[in-house]
This record gives sequence, C-alpha cells and structure tokens, in this order.
Amino acid sequence: MFEFIRTHKRFLQFVLLILILPSFVFFGVQGYSRFMEGDQALARIDKAKVTQQELDNAMRQRVDQMRQQFGAQIDARMIDTPEARKAMLDQLVDQQVVAAEIRSNSMVVSDAYLRDTIAAIPAVQKDGKFDLELYQRALASQGLSEQGFESRLRGDIASARVAEVFSATSIVPQTVLEKLARQAEQPISFREQLFRAADFAPKAIVNDEALKKYYDSNVKQFEQAERLKAEYVVLDLATVSKMVEVKAEDIKAFYDKNQDRFKSEEQRKASHILIKADKSAPAADLAKAKARAEALLVQVKAAPGNFAKIAREASQDEGSAPNGGDLGFFGRGAMVKPFEDAVFAMKDGEISSIVQSDFGFHIIQLTGLKTSTVRPFEEVRAEIESEQRKNLAAKKYAELAESFTNTVFEQSDSFKPVVEKMKLQVNVADGITRDRINQPTRPGDVLTARVIESLFSTDSLKNRRNTEAIEVAPNTLVSARVVDYQAARTPPLDEIKVAVQARFVAQESARLAREAGLVRLQALQKAPAELAGLGEVRSVSRATAQNMPSQVVSALARASAGKLPASVGVDIPGQGYGVYVVTALGDVPTLSDDRRAQLTSALQRVTGDLETRGLLADLRQQHKVKILKTDFAKQDEVAASDKSGKAVEKK
Repeated sequence: MFEFIRTHKRFLQFVLLILILPSFVFFGVQGYSRFMEGDQALARIDKAKVTQQELDNAMRQRVDQMRQQFGAQIDARMIDTPEARKAMLDQLVDQQVVAAEIRSNSMVVSDAYLRDTIAAIPAVQKDGKFDLELYQRALASQGLSEQGFESRLRGDIASARVAEVFSATSIVPQTVLEKLARQAEQPISFREQLFRAADFAPKAIVNDEALKKYYDSNVKQFEQAERLKAEYVVLDLATVSKMVEVKAEDIKAFYDKNQDRFKSEEQRKASHILIKADKSAPAADLAKAKARAEALLVQVKAAPGNFAKIAREASQDEGSAPNGGDLGFFGRGAMVKPFEDAVFAMKDGEISSIVQSDFGFHIIQLTGLKTSTVRPFEEVRAEIESEQRKNLAAKKYAELAESFTNTVFEQSDSFKPVVEKMKLQVNVADGITRDRINQPTRPGDVLTARVIESLFSTDSLKNRRNTEAIEVAPNTLVSARVVDYQAARTPPLDEIKVAVQARFVAQESARLAREAGLVRLQALQKAPAELAGLGEVRSVSRATAQNMPSQVVSALARASAGKLPASVGVDIPGQGYGVYVVTALGDVPTLSDDRRAQLTSALQRVTGDLETRGLLADLRQQHKVKILKTDFAKQDEVAASDKSGKAVEKK
C-alpha cells in the first residue's frame, strides 16, 4: 500500500485536485472555509466567544503539563474526558468574563509593574539580575513574541488582582474560628465494644439452598467481563541498542578528538576576611569600611599564620567566619568577578591586597591548588561507549521504525516476519479486559489504553490481525494481536461455588455481627451503667483521628452533642459493628499562635474561594454569558462513531 502511494504520487495529486476543485467553484474560497469551519463558538461573553479551537488548545496544554509532570506514558484520554472539557470550558469562560470586566473598568497594568514582574522571573535572570538574552531565548523556545507574551501577562496580572481583592480581604470572624477549633480539637472520651464479623463466620448457616438463593439474588456480582489473551512485540531503544556494535577504535578516536570534554577544570581553595560595604553606600561609609579592612590587612601581613584566627574574630561573612574564613575549593564562575580574578592571579599561600566586590572589602589567602587534568582513557571508556551506543541506537531506531510499522501492517497475519527480520521477542499477556482502557498506565507498561482499545476493535477481534504500530512512549513502538477471546458471561454456580460461598459467609457474618451489636446497643440505652464488655476509656478528636474509621469519628461527634453518657452504634465496612459510649468531653486546648494562623489561613482560602465564585456568577450575568455546548460526552460518541465508520470504509 505504501509503495503504491510512493510510486503514484502525481496521479493521486491529480485525483485530489479533481475532488477538491468543484467545492471552490460552487462555494468560493471564503464560502468553502466557512463551510469547513462553521461557527465553532462553545460560549459567548458579550461580543467575545470561546471557540472549539481554544478549548482544544487549552486541553492540549493541560495534557502536555501532565506529561511533563508525570511522564510521557500518560494517555491523553485519561485527562481529556467530557467532564474535564466542561470544566476547562468553564475556566475559559471565567477568564473571558474577568477580561471583560477589566476592559469595562479600564483597569491598566503599568509598564513599570510589568517590567518588575518579568524581571523577577528566575528563568530569565543571570547572577540574580534580569538578562535580556535569556528572556528572548525563553520566549523563542515557546514560540512566543515579546509583544504577545507581555500582552498576555498584563491580562493575567489584571485577572489575578480581581481575584485577590476577595481572597486577600476575606474576613474570618473569631467566633467562627473558635467554634471550628472546638469541633476539631475537643477531645471526646469513649468506650468501645467491637462485634467483629469474622467471629460470627462459624455461625453462618451454609447449605446448597442458601447459596443458590444468594447466587440468584446477586447474579450481577458474578458476571465476568469479556477478556482476551494477546501477543505483542516492542521496538524500543533498549532493544535496538543490543543490535548495534560500538567499535573500540571509534571509542579511542572520540576520546582523542574531545580531550577538552574530559579535562577537569582548575580549582582553587581560599580563605577570606570580609568587611561588608554596599557599593552604593555613601563615600564616608565606604572609606570607613576600607580603613577597617586595611588595618586588618596589616595584622594579617605581620602574622600570616594567624589568618584563620583573625577571620574568626573580625570577618563579617557569617557563613565562613566560624571556619576561619575557609571557602573550600571552587572553580571559575563560582565567585563574583573581582574576587575570582584576584584568586586566580595569586600564588599558593599568597595573601592579597584589599579586593572590593559588591559585598564589601576582602582580604584573601590562597590555601590550595588543583591543576587542570585530563581523565585517563580507561576511566572514561565505558562512559564514551554508552554514549556512542545510545547515538547509534537512536539512528538505527529511526531506520527500523518505518520498517517495523510497514511490516506489522502489510504482513498482519502473524508476528513471524517482523520477529525474524528484527530479532524481536514475542510477549504474551492474558486476562486483558476493557476496564484497562480507563485505568492509568503503570510505569514501564507498554500495553497502554490505546493498545488495549485497538485489541478490542472489531477488526482485531474478528480477524485476529496485528494492530497498527502504536507509539506508547518516546522511541517505543508496539503492535499487538489477539490470540484468544472470551466473551462476557456469567459462570454457573457450580463453577464458582467457592467464591459464592466466601461472599455469602462474609455477608452473613456482617449481618450476625450487626444483630448482636444492636442488641447490645439497646441494652446500653436502657441501662447506661451496664458497661461490661466495653473497653477502657480512650480519647479522640477530629484532628487526631487519622487511624480511626471516619464513620466512627462522625458518630462519636454526633453523639457527644447530646446528653452524656450517650450510646451509638456504627457499621464499620470490612470489620463488623461497633458499639460506643461517649462518656465525657475534654477541655479544648489553647490554640497556639501557629495553629491559629493555620486555621485562619485555611478559612480565608475557603471564604475567599466562595466569594470569588459568587463574584464570577454575578459577572457572568452582567456580561450575558451563554454556554452553547455542554454535552461533550455525546460529542465524543459522534467522533468515535465517525472514526469507526471511516475505518470500515477504508477496509
């Protein structure tokens, strides 16, 4: 097929021209464009709109961010869901609403504020200062112009200010804070009697009639999803790297030609005494600091052996003074330039004259030298070989990728041709279900959602052909094929009797435990003083309940609001039934300043968020927001249907 396209390129171009030309004749260029694109507005805000293309771009950026954060194997369809698209559309609408409000109120971000904001970005700073070249390079790497980036940044700053008005000024009443602190921190004293389901298992009556009745009533629990067994082959860099040969003479030639790469830089060890003085300080202050340094220099010159002692006593560098001014070994570029120039011009043991830098006045003593050396060949041989193997593998992978893709497609009845051609290994995976399409791909797993989806396609199940070559990660191609398929079914009782009995016993045990617990609870409610069987008094609060089931904590908190002692029963999934007697409420501990600040900050965030949401809801009404598309699930179904139809046509 691919060979036909390559050899009949001109003919296909002519056919395409014939197919496309009538569209331009009847509709014209502009009409054709409108016909193809249509009005893709998903929402309207006054005269502005959010388009399908804007939503697609935003979702693509979100996917890219997730891949940068969690790795390239993340499947886009796990992130790009109908729910995520609707949430993103709401976010884009809110951005447009805020932008409209900014325009209507003529809110302006000054040039000076914009400059300061950009200059504060660490990625565009060199030695702590804004660097224009770094800034331009960073924009170019993102495909942005200065004008476009700065325009967008102005909008982002103005939008943030609108939200900050509410989040920063939200007030947390102290009465509310104290009440919440009481609910979170107040100790609740209680006693517990746990009726464990496992203890009642021997009392569960198990017979064929009971199991049949349970099976018939819960037949859906025992349905087995369709599943398949598949073979798959992988072409990746690790596989290809085993195919390439790195010659010994090439390794040695590379070493000889790249001596500078294996050369260690010259390093120097120095100690210093610093008298602090900012370069912009008044002349009188600078003169005073320099005079102090010169006086110390006289002392040092008179007794060089006391340099460390004088540094400990007089140096104003808090980091090095306790160590006698010792700065350790460092190379070029590690220190400010005047300091570096002085150090690398000195001889071992020499003491400098006064050196002025941005930090003040230095007296420097050179205490050690490490000359530049070239690492021996045998030391770096493995490093060079590994690098060359990677380079050769990358080159060979690029050559093999197309051949792999063509072979699994053109000879789709078996993996034998591609295995023999490329010496690949056939892997087997069993028990694959459709559920894996919606599950995150585990690190290193090449059977991604897209591969599973391809295996469950009609063509793959019916004809047992190889799937297309699918890129599941950078430099990793996979093709799979179905070797066995089992349709969804409900096994008969006799086949899964052991599993049915286990579930039946678990259900009966939980029921019996609950019945026994309810009897005990009723007895306690009639006679609160009868505490036999209850454990020792324990204490818990919402803030210290990490190791206790949430159902229990909530029940204790509700019970403690009434008359004490109070009894309450709780179903505890997986354990049984618990009976609890709340005996007392402890004193609320005094809030520390740190804890009070934490609670205040948390409440401010919550109230600020609620107020911001309220503001956005009001602004949506003011700017006449209309959401034109909400059913993204249906849109995905249509797209999938179209894709399936095209696949059938192609076949």
